[in-house]
Amino acid sequence: MPVPAPTAGTQLVKPRHLSDKRDRVHQLRIFCEVVRAGSISSASERLDLTQPAVSLQVRELEYDFGAVLLERSSTGISLTPAGEQFHELAQPLVRSVDEMFGNVQQAVATHVRGERVNLAASNAAAMFILPRYSRRFRERCPNHSIRVISASTTESIEHLLDGSIDLACGTREPYPEDAVSFEELVVSDVVLITPIDHPLAAREQVSLQEAGTYLLISPSGSDHRRIIGEDLAHMHEIDTSAIVGVAGWSDVKRYVEVGIGIAVIPKLCLRPTDRLSVVALDPPLPKRSYGVFFPHSQILTPSAQCFLEVLVPHAPSPASH
Repeated sequence: MPVPAPTAGTQLVKPRHLSDKRDRVHQLRIFCEVVRAGSISSASERLDLTQPAVSLQVRELEYDFGAVLLERSSTGISLTPAGEQFHELAQPLVRSVDEMFGNVQQAVATHVRGERVNLAASNAAAMFILPRYSRRFRERCPNHSIRVISASTTESIEHLLDGSIDLACGTREPYPEDAVSFEELVVSDVVLITPIDHPLAAREQVSLQEAGTYLLISPSGSDHRRIIGEDLAHMHEIDTSAIVGVAGWSDVKRYVEVGIGIAVIPKLCLRPTDRLSVVALDPPLPKRSYGVFFPHSQILTPSAQCFLEVLVPHAPSPASH
């Protein structure tokens, strides 16, 4: 049955019985879009509906609420006083419903993809920090898995910011504190390692300048200047460009063990089974801080939230920032 139009100029009165068969949120959304677009035709294009369908939904609203909400003319539409009141109430309602559905959709998507935590980690973090936490994670969340990609700390933070990973683990580096948080996990001294029969092996301390006269081994994916420090390297005449790069810290230790060179290495990378001599540096290099980076506002997947709680039990949930 056609919906009759209310008399022009009618103000908001006690509404008629509202049909339960109508999608009221859909009607309100259409009405708000018509007001925003300024005409039925523009709104129909944005909503991908026909003009008659849009007009019908607005007419039904007017009929059910007993008020003319829009004045139609050849140049477009304008709100009646009743329409202004109605729009003032309807617009935040539509916005809140859309936000609610968006949050639900994100939560569902998060739950679906949340069976695996995607983590980026530096070589040292992946090899010598994460394994013990990974075991705890599997015990706590046995149905979840971990995917670790190897990246420098700087690259890991970039991946974190673009949303391609959930968490990042590496050394404390400059990072955008307004978007990312850092929680420290381990602090490590930096030491010199040599072959057992090396001339420096029997020394209690070795200066950087003297260490720099021997072939230095380093992971090729890291910038050794970050460990030695450009100022210290220059001060002690160490040519960091001449450092031999290998795959990772385990390979560094292997190359040193067989006598190819020596290395400046975070102490956390050493194991009791390593056949190496460990010598203190004089002056000592700054300690290395390793930890986990996580985003402020991004809602973590269940796996990522579980892993973060294993790493840092007291860390706040990113969603609460």
